[in-house]
Amino acid sequence: MKTTRFTVTALALLLTCLSLTMTVRADGLRSYISPNGSDNRPCSRTQPCRSFDGALAKTDAGGEIVAMETGTYEPTTIAKSITLAAAPGADIAIRVNSGSAVTINANAGDVVVLRGLRLGGPGKNVAGTSGVLFNISSPSCCVAAHIENSTISDFERGVQMELGVASRLLVTDSVVRANKTGINMFVGGADGNGASFERTRFESNDVGLRLFWWQLCFCE
Repeated sequence: MKTTRFTVTALALLLTCLSLTMTVRADGLRSYISPNGSDNRPCSRTQPCRSFDGALAKTDAGGEIVAMETGTYEPTTIAKSITLAAAPGADIAIRVNSGSAVTINANAGDVVVLRGLRLGGPGKNVAGTSGVLFNISSPSCCVAAHIENSTISDFERGVQMELGVASRLLVTDSVVRANKTGINMFVGGADGNGASFERTRFESNDVGLRLFWWQLCFCE
């Protein structure tokens, strides 16, 4: 009987440890932010962080950060594979008066996804502003950037991706509006690199697309 009790107790402790390990791992793969959150919190659904930058530090590469509630969030800098996403029905805005709303310092093989975001600048004539700025550190391999169901407006350059390396930009179901240049992109490399735009509108930009050394696919 004593042996049975010891076995049951040990099994219970093992299951508890496994449960805690799984919980930590799940938090690392998906984090949450809210206008009422704090970056001192663990970025869980019930204890969300305040900023994308705060959640990035607590989210594994390849994970997802979900902005749960309507509001305006601070600019962010990304240095790994990640998805930044608005929760369904939430109006998630990132606004800047200078610089870039989203800066991506990507490495070889990184995939960055921006989904459901509204990026706003101070006006198309304010120099040095961009909705999404890509700084690619690897000269040898591919970086993929996906912009989905988003709006980018009122910047000198809505998307600045002047790389000179093999990379891929995919924009779907989005609006690029009232920028001096909607998308400015330079990409070299093998077939399959370049840009693809699906169900995306370019409205009231001085220049909609400025692409150098690219392969462009317009898909219906």
